[in-house]
Amino acid sequence: MPDKLLSSPTKNAIQKTLAAQLLSTATTTDPITFDDVDGLPNLPGVLVIRRVDTSNAATPAFREYIEYSGTSGTTVLITTRNVDGSNAALTHPVGSIVEFIPDVTWADRIYDALSNVVSIADLSVDLTKVVTPSGTQTLTNKGLLLGSSGFISSSGATVSSIDADSSLAANSDSKLATQKAIKAYVDANAGSANGWTASSNTWVYATASTFTIAGVDRTAIFTKGTRLKFTQTTVKYAVVVSSSFSTNTTVTIAVNTDHTIANAAITLPFYSYQLSPEGYPGTFNWATTWGGFSANPTGTFKYSIGGNIVSVYFTDASGGTSNATTLTFTVPVASLSAASAIPCFVGDNGANVAQPGHLQLGADSATVSVYKSFYQGAFTNVNGKGLFFKLLQYDF
Repeated sequence: MPDKLLSSPTKNAIQKTLAAQLLSTATTTDPITFDDVDGLPNLPGVLVIRRVDTSNAATPAFREYIEYSGTSGTTVLITTRNVDGSNAALTHPVGSIVEFIPDVTWADRIYDALSNVVSIADLSVDLTKVVTPSGTQTLTNKGLLLGSSGFISSSGATVSSIDADSSLAANSDSKLATQKAIKAYVDANAGSANGWTASSNTWVYATASTFTIAGVDRTAIFTKGTRLKFTQTTVKYAVVVSSSFSTNTTVTIAVNTDHTIANAAITLPFYSYQLSPEGYPGTFNWATTWGGFSANPTGTFKYSIGGNIVSVYFTDASGGTSNATTLTFTVPVASLSAASAIPCFVGDNGANVAQPGHLQLGADSATVSVYKSFYQGAFTNVNGKGLFFKLLQYDF
């Protein structure tokens, strides 16, 4: 154990007498008893017993210097007997004179302590051992322990703590982010050269068109139109329709027949706000639900989503058989606003119609109504019926 600095008494010329015999066998933590400890702080110190006798005559043969750890009641507690090595641990009778005066042990401790911080040659501060309030110094193999008041630099900026939070959510002028936290934040927010950003969360299957993220709100990340990439044996792509949070974040994707979420582990999750990140398909296929047919038309429906705009494309390979005066089909995502008077080509009663028909999609609806003419014309409820259009766009 390193030596301790030894305290002086709080009063000059303190002299006491032993109130109980001190045996030579007394050792560390044993008490030395007085009538009182007035003038003695509860700090480590040194005392000398029987330097003189009661007649004030020097008694070097009976003298013993003892280091103590502090006071306890009317005693001091022994740390080291014969601390200066000038005699031995002796037995001292009741009434022996005890003094608290400067000695070699006390002075050596002060010298040793000061020599750790000042130059012995001229008493100047040794800058190789002490960090000073001003000036420039180089610290080698040292660290700064930040207390409650933080570290104040010469520029006046205050660092209160080292922050390992990779979200940098505190947005603080007094927290210093670690290198790892900064890298994680950049990786999560800056994206990569291929346009994809790795998701730091685990995606869990919920349905063929939804997945969840447990315990955190990620709705600010998964906004309408966000592109998704994930792996379930093969790489899959999707686009976000909506997200919500209640205990967990639930993300809903636009339904398609190319990529669905399987009831299996989801690995390598990525997202992107770019229009066309690497590998992302330009369009998705999906199966519509027809209305007004006993035998549905054949053809290909595709869609794409950019931001909050849905674009639907359809090519009719052959018409269907009509069983109603109406014609409807569904779109992959319900609309926000109405889209109406959109021109299209139609066939009715087994023949193409010369004038254009039109498409109409109501607000908050996923069903498009098709009309034979540009003014709400009805179809024939028998024979062939069909339509063709290049593009239907609406917001969601």
